Amino acid sequence: MLIPADLEKLPARDPREVLRTLFNRRKAGTHPAIRLYLSGGHRLAGRLLNLQEDRGREYVVLLDEGDEDLSYVPLDQVFVVTVRRFEPVAHSLSFGAIPRPLGETPPTRLEVQRQLASLVSTLEREHGIRVSMTVEPSIPDDSVALANLRDLLDTLGGALRTLAKDALGRSALSSVPRATVRHTKDASLSLAKRDGVLEVTVDLFASLPFNLELAVADDLQRAL
Repeated sequence: MLIPADLEKLPARDPREVLRTLFNRRKAGTHPAIRLYLSGGHRLAGRLLNLQEDRGREYVVLLDEGDEDLSYVPLDQVFVVTVRRFEPVAHSLSFGAIPRPLGETPPTRLEVQRQLASLVSTLEREHGIRVSMTVEPSIPDDSVALANLRDLLDTLGGALRTLAKDALGRSALSSVPRATVRHTKDASLSLAKRDGVLEVTVDLFASLPFNLELAVADDLQRAL
């Protein structure tokens, strides 16, 4: 079997750090499937529900494969972690070296254009905010770039709708009748207001920030 080149980018990590990463970077409502090998010789398999500290010691909560039993495991007793069905979480475990989840279906440029049009329409229809939003035509037709662009627009749309819910937010948005997304190599995600234009700059070939919603919301507040 040919190993995808992206998998060679996965760094070696302490198994306990792998568990922390899986838990902290999981998507809402998802529970990574894992198998734990413990120092006492026991083996447990199931889905990772929780990982937290209690009285100075970290514990893992695991739901078994039959969804019937819960196991509470001291994290310091784990010496091997097997990540099952790894494709959706390889992106998280790579710490940004793999820019997108493996095996996902990227959007087409037309789908992204429709997403952008829907965002503009929703802002005007639901909040009375008129803003012209564009994506620079130089953004390449690449699966990683388009998938990152889709996620960025979705997150930006949520932040704009949240801001538009009150009068102060709507007043701030009225100062930027135009917004544009620009792809710039090696650029960190940033939002800035220049001459009445909200400029979103990002490297669409790189991994987006894990806490994308927080990053966009904070930058948007500062920009306006």
